[in-house]
Amino acid sequence: MTRNAPSSWIVWAVLSATACGPGPSVTDAATSDAALRDGSSDAGTDLDTGRDPADAALPPVTVSLTNVAYDATNDFAFVAVQAGGPDEPWLPVTGVGGVHEAEVPPGRYSLAWVCAAHGGRVVFLHATTDEGTAVRQPCRPNPQHATVSGSFTGVPGAVAYVSADGVAPASGSDAYTVEAERGEQDFVALGTSDTAKSMIITRGVSVSGPTTLDFDFAATGFELENVPVTIVNGGGTRNVFSRFVTDGGNDELAVVGDATSFLAIPAAARAADDLHIVWAEQGGASAWSTVRSTEAVTLTIPDAWTGDAETTILTADPFDRPTTSFGEQTADLYRLWYGDGGSPTGFPFFAYVTPGWLGAGPAHVYEVPDPSALTGWQPEWTERDASYALAWSITAISGDAGALEHVCEDDAGIEDFGSAIDTHRACGEALLDDVGRAHQLTRNVGVLDVGSP
Repeated sequence: MTRNAPSSWIVWAVLSATACGPGPSVTDAATSDAALRDGSSDAGTDLDTGRDPADAALPPVTVSLTNVAYDATNDFAFVAVQAGGPDEPWLPVTGVGGVHEAEVPPGRYSLAWVCAAHGGRVVFLHATTDEGTAVRQPCRPNPQHATVSGSFTGVPGAVAYVSADGVAPASGSDAYTVEAERGEQDFVALGTSDTAKSMIITRGVSVSGPTTLDFDFAATGFELENVPVTIVNGGGTRNVFSRFVTDGGNDELAVVGDATSFLAIPAAARAADDLHIVWAEQGGASAWSTVRSTEAVTLTIPDAWTGDAETTILTADPFDRPTTSFGEQTADLYRLWYGDGGSPTGFPFFAYVTPGWLGAGPAHVYEVPDPSALTGWQPEWTERDASYALAWSITAISGDAGALEHVCEDDAGIEDFGSAIDTHRACGEALLDDVGRAHQLTRNVGVLDVGSP
């Protein structure tokens, strides 16, 4: 397991309207961008490529997309690269062992990929080579599950909960049933009352078929500890929440603390690589921190998004493409999400865009690109009804960890496709391997009604 340098702080602010060998070289395809877009020969940065024309003679740079959950039976269904700005052509990228590489000139570039196991969601990355060249993403088949059931005894309250990695917790007063992922699992049970919160951790349970696992809180339960939390830049009273992440990957149970503390696992019950994820919310803004010990935590609530943001739809064949305009924020990376908004077919799009790719502010416009002419593209990835509701949001992420690192940790956390925590760790520099990092966000999601094109 890779360990990294100590932590960084990451700020997320979100706003919406209503709230074999090396891959292809694409240097030739972008050579014409060595001159300024308006034809001027003056020195400066090309608005389309994001590079100085004097850099045209520099050697190409290798950019890569790595499947951190790769096995021989599964990889990305589609990977493409674009050298330069949005007017340049897309080219296909092949991979070896889950690593997809391409050479691009220094400056702006884009990657597009689809993991079929994630429902055919299309993901775009737009960055400059100065901001980063290596992206790590998880793509693996959906796991197989088996039934795990058992009894609760000695519960300190009326209901207890039990969880395994990758599935929602199950609850009951004296018994439970949960569909757990096959393989070795850690199970966590929690019993709560008005005066006590008791937990049981059962590690390394082999789940190969129907499994019985009982929990006796009187015999093996332990009380959670209160650890102080200081909240900065957050007015009013808000509860602090914590999620315990076992070394084996279980992270499904969230526990409510109070306004000044989070509930932690005592040292005697923790393994060396167990973690706590601690967060607080205030008026739509949230601050997150990951800690291995039970030392006091400080969470800084981010400032609100400044300015406005608006999304419209460019209706065109072969698919409708959302376009979002927004003001410049403090950010190392912007994340744009376009969802189906309740329609059975819609837009499973994510786009990660760096400030360097966008260029200087104060205002920006992002348009979802169209790589659909390439071999391997599947029309069903962008199918939608004649009329539908487009849900969308935009997020600004900043910190000192590197813009492209956030792509992996962010994407791994939003998709419930199985062992999310194992995937976090496999990212190397992702959230759970960089203990002490904090995430902060403000989130509102807009919905745009789109009629027949």
